[in-house]
Amino acid sequence: MSVDPATIVYDGHGNATQVGSQSWWYDGADRVTGTSTGGTPSQTVSYVRDVLGRVASRSASGVEASTVRYGFTGTDDSPDLLLTAGGAVVERYVSLPGGVLHRKGYAVGATGSWSVSNLHGDVIATVSGGAVTAGCVYDPFGQPLNPASGVVDTTAVPATRAGTGTTDGWAGVFQRGYEHTGGLSQTLMGARTYLPALGMFTATDPVAGGNTTTYTYPQDPINKRDYTGTMLSDGPSGSTLNIPLSLPGWKPFNPTKAAKTGTSKAPKGDRRNTPGNSVYIPPRIDPMKYSQSGKIAIERENFLVVVDAEWVPLGADYAGITIGNIYLKKHPGVASRAEIQHESVHMMQWLILGPGFFSTSYMHELMKTGSNACFNMYEIQAGLAAGNYQC
Repeated sequence: MSVDPATIVYDGHGNATQVGSQSWWYDGADRVTGTSTGGTPSQTVSYVRDVLGRVASRSASGVEASTVRYGFTGTDDSPDLLLTAGGAVVERYVSLPGGVLHRKGYAVGATGSWSVSNLHGDVIATVSGGAVTAGCVYDPFGQPLNPASGVVDTTAVPATRAGTGTTDGWAGVFQRGYEHTGGLSQTLMGARTYLPALGMFTATDPVAGGNTTTYTYPQDPINKRDYTGTMLSDGPSGSTLNIPLSLPGWKPFNPTKAAKTGTSKAPKGDRRNTPGNSVYIPPRIDPMKYSQSGKIAIERENFLVVVDAEWVPLGADYAGITIGNIYLKKHPGVASRAEIQHESVHMMQWLILGPGFFSTSYMHELMKTGSNACFNMYEIQAGLAAGNYQC
């Protein structure tokens, strides 16, 4: 893509207000609150954000004219509900293990659909009523491609949000909304707006040193990502589940500093997320509290914290339990590779489904199967053999 330098304009904060024919405007916190395209056809979209900076409502005029609201059940910025301007529920979004996003419609005659993703988290197909309704491909930086010709085609995207021009395509299993109507081409990427045609954000990085430059997306978009718009990170490995690890409400933990200070709490103001040198620990869970040895083993590859725990709540029949991304290991010793792989999948289940839903659903599985792990869908997904279950 070539852009005439004369059409690139920035405001006093370094935010792009125009690139080519598309323009943006921002609030006092440098968050995009609207965008528009010039010429014919034209499209304008404006956003209202809540106190956490998430898009709470979207209003469009031009080629598409609509107003919708979004509802959330947690602190992350992935919407769980789509509502009308008056607050009636249109559809619900449920992230399922294995990289599937379920869309459940509530309008009269609405049918559910499933968005199926590849290992990168891109929606490559939607399924409704047992039939595949769309097949999609993208370039590494997120531009949708025409499946037949292979050329960039901003309309070759799945329809995943009813009554709106926002769609979940590239990185769509994480609900990174892509605007493509009337000449728009941008992705709502957490704290910033991302332009897949340029591989750049429109605003400066809110975290100093979060990426190689203040505007760029990771130059290796296959193995690196920045779905929060704040910090480059490695993708999880060793699992078919694929989600961003920089989640709101999770505290950064630096094992090097922990070894020096003897504490698992990051020093105040330490927001670094250096790949291979940080993990995320859920608030209110202190690994040191349950550690027998006072030492923590770090599985850097999958961001899993392994603790030799003196407290495991599920009895002697269990080797341990994973809570969030902390594996409380009942017996001291080095965890095997298979064990790490098994517990890493449980970590992903916690993060994808959320602590409330996953814990409730797991307990339901225990009751339904009589505590027989061989028939527990979450243990089956994590791998019965890897979990040392004799089935």
